[in-house]
Formats: sequence, C-alpha cells, structure tokens
Amino acid sequence: LARLLLLRTGRHGVIDVSLLHKQYMGLLTRGEQKIHFIHIPKTAGTSIISLLKSEGWDHQLFDVPNNLRDQLKVKSHFTSHPHHACWSSLENYKQDCEYEFSVVRHPYDRFASALNQTLGTLPADEFYQHISEIPPEQLMPFVESLLFKIVKPREPHQGIGMDDNRWRPQVYFLSEKTEVFRYEDGLEFLIDTLKEKGYIGTNAALPKENVNKFVESNSQDTDNSAIHSIIPWYKHEEAFKIFTSLYRHDFERLHYSL
Repeated sequence: LARLLLLRTGRHGVIDVSLLHKQYMGLLTRGEQKIHFIHIPKTAGTSIISLLKSEGWDHQLFDVPNNLRDQLKVKSHFTSHPHHACWSSLENYKQDCEYEFSVVRHPYDRFASALNQTLGTLPADEFYQHISEIPPEQLMPFVESLLFKIVKPREPHQGIGMDDNRWRPQVYFLSEKTEVFRYEDGLEFLIDTLKEKGYIGTNAALPKENVNKFVESNSQDTDNSAIHSIIPWYKHEEAFKIFTSLYRHDFERLHYSL
C-alpha cells in the first residue's frame, strides 16, 4: 500500500518569463477553491500540474517582493520551483488555501534524474543517452565537481539554488502543513486522494511528462540497490560523503535508507 507521510517544510510554481516581476508560487485556483501544489524539481511535478490544469485549475500570479528577487532569480527569469523561504515570505501566499501537497522522491533517484538532465554539460567525446553509459572514471569527477559547486560556490550562479533549484534538498520546499506522497509508493494514492477531495474527476489519469524511462524503471524498486547503482558512488568516496551530507535531512525526514 502507498504510504502517506505528513512532514514539516515545502513549495513550487511554474513560470512565465515575459512577466519580469511576477511569479507563480504553486497556488492553483478553480472558482472559489484554492490549493497549493509544491513542485519539487524531478518529482513528477510537470505531470501533476498538467493533470490539474486539464481539470480546470489555473495558477495564481504573485508580485515578487524586492527582497525575494535575488533568491528567485535564475539567469534572466524567475525560478519555476520556489522553495519554502520564498513562498512563505509572501504575506498573502496561502490566503484561504484549503489544501497543500507535494511529491518527494528517493534522494539517490532524484539526484540521478537531475544529473541525467545535465548530460549536455558533461565533458564527453561522444553522445551518451543516459548517465549509466558514462564510464565511472569520467562521470564521478564531474559529480564531485558539481557537488562542490552546490556546497562551496565560487561563482554567483552556483550554490544550493543553482539550475532552477534542481539540487536543493527536498525538505527545503516543505512545511509542517504539507501532505507528502512518496513517488516510490506509487502515485495512485495521490490521484485517489485528489479524487476523494473533488479536485479532479473520477476518470482523471496522470499523464507522463519529462519522464526518463531508465530512471523511472529503477525508482519503483522497493530496494534502493537498483537506484543506488545508477551512479557508482563506491568509486568515489569523497563525492559520496558530500552527497550524503547534503541530503542527510531528506534521508532522515522522508524516511529513505542510505
């Protein structure tokens, strides 16, 4: 059975880069109803948003306060995945919001999915379709370099919020009121919950968007050995040490095993 977790901490949104100082904060409205979906990067959020929009939900647009613009900025536009410190600072961020929820994912699996999205930046002489195809001696130095950019940034565009918050630990997005669903437990429980609450129709189905088939096939394994092996951490002790330190609270609070 899918497990429902009630946690502390989370938040999201989708963006329109043509609106210079506007931002979607994950709040969706339909008539008088308002719900908050916290879209954590690489957790099937795009598919969930597509489902909600197909059921008549629209994003609510906010003015971004001056003190938050640096936190939300990604190159020339605002991040599409605001974290807790951003959305919770808006005075009216959740006025009359009746429900908030999010989906989380195994830290190993989520990191592998995010890393796979960066394939175009890998120093490779040939094209790789997936990180599993890259020789460990080539992949792991890149992983270590990436982790250092996250935890010890040397450039303004580096740090924990780089790449549209893709690497930020999941607990940074959640709050004590967030109802949390684990991806590995199956998203059917989430869909059933949304149906029971009347937020989607009884015949609604989750579309699959931005899905990497290799990672998806491993992430449904109840044993984490399959997803652990996507990135050969055993080949680089220092990189693994940084990774486990960075995502320690995700493992602990979201009940994932190392």
